[in-house]
Amino acid sequence: MKALNQYTFAGAATALFLAIASYYLKSVTISAAALSFITVGVFSSALVLFVAAQFAYQYFFAETAVPAISPLTSTPTVKPTPVPENTLTADAQKKIRINMNKICQTSGWYNNCGLNCMTHFMFTKLSGIPQKQFARFLKQNPEYDSFLSTFQSYYELQQKPNWQDVLKLLASHTRSDREAIFAPVLRSHIGKIMPSFAKDFFDTKFVVALSAYITTGRVSDVANPVFASNKSFFERYKTDFTAALEAAKAGKITRAERAHANRNLQAKQKNVDFKDFVITEEAILDNIQHMRKSAVEDEMLPIAEAHWMSQGCKAYADYMADLEKAEMISADQLQWLGQQFNIGVEVYTPASIERAEKDPTLAQINHGMQSKPGGQFKWTIRVHNRGIHWTFEEANESQTATDEHNARFYTDGTKESQYKKIGSPESAKSIIKAIQGIMNGAKTITPLRSAGNKKALDKPENQTAKKKKKTLH
Repeated sequence: MKALNQYTFAGAATALFLAIASYYLKSVTISAAALSFITVGVFSSALVLFVAAQFAYQYFFAETAVPAISPLTSTPTVKPTPVPENTLTADAQKKIRINMNKICQTSGWYNNCGLNCMTHFMFTKLSGIPQKQFARFLKQNPEYDSFLSTFQSYYELQQKPNWQDVLKLLASHTRSDREAIFAPVLRSHIGKIMPSFAKDFFDTKFVVALSAYITTGRVSDVANPVFASNKSFFERYKTDFTAALEAAKAGKITRAERAHANRNLQAKQKNVDFKDFVITEEAILDNIQHMRKSAVEDEMLPIAEAHWMSQGCKAYADYMADLEKAEMISADQLQWLGQQFNIGVEVYTPASIERAEKDPTLAQINHGMQSKPGGQFKWTIRVHNRGIHWTFEEANESQTATDEHNARFYTDGTKESQYKKIGSPESAKSIIKAIQGIMNGAKTITPLRSAGNKKALDKPENQTAKKKKKTLH
């Protein structure tokens, strides 16, 4: 029966029906017209029977049937697999600087995927520096020493670690747990350096969010951290702005305002996109009100800037640095973070790659990048942003290392990792406590499991800790 499927079953049933019908038709005498009519009815019935037989077969023999409408193209898997990102042809890949065949996967744990990219990249690059050259490297790149201070404060360590300690810690853990150990410190560190870019953030984030809020009372998801960290100021500012705007709108319209509005509308008429535009009294009044609104915004902007520069950006930085807020790091923030570590961050998106793929001239200019780092850097990381997730090109552009990373990342995340296991959420506080114990030399804390210390967890004295072990994604 397993050799059958619903199609052969339905075909056999239909053939049997036609054979019986043919036998009976031959045994009776009827006119040609009646025969034609009956023949149409027989074949219509046969079609209905063919479809009905398929469904009947699926009902009685569901385990051997194949779908009657459309076959399934995939089957569920127990272990998560990386999302295929390389859809480029070999010729197209030549135009794009990021090698989509060497994309390494990251997890979305606490929305840290962008920082996870930096975690794996920095670990690989720093591990490749000969120990004799490390002192010189740190002298040339002081931000790495500052980061160790952040590491100490985040894990509340008794003393500041050195990079050999940190790299040894990361090397003794799985790739999945490296993200859990290192990326939260990167998030904390970006909170420290963000205020130094306060002016840039004011122009690119704060003003945009504030303008949207005073106009609509809402902010976009991207701007939510700016609003959430400065909510009381936004609300107070909107109240003052609304009152000032109402007072401005109530003022008598002057000749100068009318003349200015006419000039604006005449310029609009010259635009080819508005060639049929007609200047009316209503259009003049609308333009005047728009100018008054812009004037109020310009008048109040120094108040907003003073708040942002004195305390607003710091509040925003603290909000973004809080792991529990789980806010995704934006492309510009990732680039500013990289800049501090002498790492240029090239950002690629599916859309920017597609544009370069279709436009050879554009490809020669940006090589598929959405944004290019400014300046010269010791290292360059290429990241791929699909909008809701960040992945990266292997640090040394090695296909072997890429394949190993992706194979081990998912294996570790389901079997070997202890503190960040795919599919099992866990508070980050347990990781802080564990790393604190390891780095402070406490003998009562069981180190995170890795291929190198797996046997240690199987010792009798560690069985209790092993049973209480928790995992997270």
